[in-house]
Amino acid sequence: MKQFLIRAQVRDFNLAYAEAIMIVIVDEWFFRLNSFETEPRIMEFVGDGLLAISADKFADRIAQVVWAVNEGFCPVGVVFFDLESAPSTLCSRDHQAYERWLQSQTQQIGQLTNHTPEAVLVTEVVSRA
Repeated sequence: MKQFLIRAQVRDFNLAYAEAIMIVIVDEWFFRLNSFETEPRIMEFVGDGLLAISADKFADRIAQVVWAVNEGFCPVGVVFFDLESAPSTLCSRDHQAYERWLQSQTQQIGQLTNHTPEAVLVTEVVSRA
């Protein structure tokens, strides 16, 4: 596992779900709210920790939870800064990623007994530093 500084940005979200998005990201992962603007609609989160899965998979999990809470697409970007070396990794989730996620969720409906945003969180993925 590697130690990372992580910045996540959520844009163009539904304002009615802004607080719920903030709560799920702050409570379920190691992030803290860095900034919040209503016009343009942007939330930025920062955190650090050990990443037990790939950056891409972690970014997918964040985007999927945000989309579930937002009840629709909004752009989600995550930048991973490796604290052990210089490189960083940008993982951005666009509308095509949202459509793929929606299709996978449609296929899984009926198999899940508890289909809530909390049910799709994988909190054990990241341990606090």
